[in-house]
Amino acid sequence: MLPIIDFALSYAPPSPEERASLSLLSACPDDRWHQKLDHTLFSVTALHQGTRVGFGIVHTSVTAPTAVDRPLELGAMFVHPAYRRLGIREHIAEARLTYALSSGGTPITVIDNRNDASWRYYERSPQWAVEREYTGYFTGLPMTIWVSSESAWFRDSRGLAGMAAAPASGTLLPEAGLPLDTGLSPHGGIPLVEPAVGATAGAPPAAAPAPSTSSAPLTSSAPSTSSGPFAAPAPSRRRRRARPAGPDSPAAPLAV
Repeated sequence: MLPIIDFALSYAPPSPEERASLSLLSACPDDRWHQKLDHTLFSVTALHQGTRVGFGIVHTSVTAPTAVDRPLELGAMFVHPAYRRLGIREHIAEARLTYALSSGGTPITVIDNRNDASWRYYERSPQWAVEREYTGYFTGLPMTIWVSSESAWFRDSRGLAGMAAAPASGTLLPEAGLPLDTGLSPHGGIPLVEPAVGATAGAPPAAAPAPSTSSAPLTSSAPSTSSGPFAAPAPSRRRRRARPAGPDSPAAPLAV
């Protein structure tokens, strides 16, 4: 039987107690990881029976040499090995992208070139395109910056027409208590905007709650746009560019 996964949203950096719990999900909770969490604007936590099994954030602590306007980095992604291949990563990625686009920033993500799983995900997605490769400040290894192909910066830089924003709605996430299936599309969720206590069905949603990072599934009635209604460009069939063997490779210029 597939596990039932809940998703919690937060619009503030994690508290010290939550950070200690989240560090158990990270492969390397180093100083850079904590720096990202210090500058968190939005986070998504996947929970199974109240236990954190997946996590991802949108933050402003951007150190990669990107040229985009108002970069918002999607980072600190991790899913417990026992819960992989259930679509959790895709749902977290979709929610983060929706938030970053709706806030008016330019979503980017930075991938270690050795991470084949992440490379395959972003390479086959029509929602992302390579901005550039560089040598990581902290790792000294080749890294790649991916930029959202739905962002205004990307489309302006390519001379493409802008995309119409989606109507205001709640952030799209899978339905609470939905058994995840490997074939479930990230766009298959519904807006999780719950009525206030005592409210009647069909009534206007209440004001968004104060920022919180509780483990219970949170919702937002603040305006946001989903990447689903955007007319994404057709999937490309580009060949994966050769990955540089090391910092001396011409394909991976040293970052300054």
